[in-house]
Amino acid sequence: MNAGPLSEDNVRSFIETILGYVDHDLNELERLEDVCYPTIMLVFAAMEFLGSLAYGFNKRSRKTTSWFINEYMGRVNHLYRDPNWESPRSLCGYLYSFVRSSLVHNASLYENIGMAAGTDLSKYHLHRIETEGGTEVLFIHPGILVQEFRQAKALFLREKLDDPSFLARASNYWDAYQKGQGSRFPVHERLAIISKFPYAIPDRTWTTTSRDATGPSTWTPPQHLIDQSVSESNS
Repeated sequence: MNAGPLSEDNVRSFIETILGYVDHDLNELERLEDVCYPTIMLVFAAMEFLGSLAYGFNKRSRKTTSWFINEYMGRVNHLYRDPNWESPRSLCGYLYSFVRSSLVHNASLYENIGMAAGTDLSKYHLHRIETEGGTEVLFIHPGILVQEFRQAKALFLREKLDDPSFLARASNYWDAYQKGQGSRFPVHERLAIISKFPYAIPDRTWTTTSRDATGPSTWTPPQHLIDQSVSESNS
C-alpha cells in the first residue's frame, strides 16, 4: 500500500536524507579533482529534485529544473536569471537541453558546450569562449557549478524547511507522484528495500553543512523513516 503524505518532520528528514547522499557524493567527486560528467549530472538531478518539491513532481522536468536554476541559482549568480526562464532560448532552457539532457541521454555534450576543471578556467564559467579550433562554446566549470548549487541549496532550505505550506505541498506532491507511479515501487517499499541491504547505507558519518549551522557538522542518515517503512511493509 502507499504510505500516504508524510508528516512535516518526515518531509524534512526525507529531504535532508536525499541531499545528504548528494553532498556525500559531490564531496567524493571533488577529491578526484578532474571529474566533469558525473558531477554535472548529479547537480542537475538534485536541482530537479528540489524544483519538483516546490513545483510538483507531476510537472515536466524541464520546468522544475529551469525554475530552480532561475529562482535559486540566479540569486547566487545573476547570469542564470531570465524573466523568460521557461523558454528553451533562455540560459535555463539552454543548460537543460544541451548540458543536462545531452549528458543524461547520450553521455556526451553538443559541440556548443565546453567543459573542463582547473582553477585557471573558473573565470570562464557561463561565458562564451572560442576554442582553438574556432568554435564558440558556452563554458561550464564543474567546480564552480557545485559551489553555486551549494549556495542555492542553502537558500532553498533556509526558506522552505520551516515553511508549513511548503512542507504540506511537498508531501502532497510526493504522495501524488508515488500514486502516479502505481504500486510498483512506493516510497515505503524503497526504504524497506534499503534496510534489507545495509551496504546501501554506508556505516559511517559524513561531514556536510547543516541548514542551521554556520560550519561543518556531522550528518548521519536518519533511521526513523526506515524503521517506520519496515514496520509498514510488515503490517
